Amino acid sequence: MTDDNGTIWQKALEIAKSQVPESEFIMWFRLSYVGFENGTILLEANNTFLRDQFVRKYSQFMKEI
Repeated sequence: MTDDNGTIWQKALEIAKSQVPESEFIMWFRLSYVGFENGTILLEANNTFLRDQFVRKYSQFMKEI
């Protein structure tokens, strides 16, 4: 992980926090930054339910920011 890529994730979180209701942000954005590969930020969720729900609810939103 480079600082630049970690910074990209932190900025994405800041934007999401300002646009997503607080309760949803707390519930669904509990992800850990893992790395950056082929132009994609890699994240880790504590469980598959969180991962699947995040992908379903927010993957398009995150691509846009």
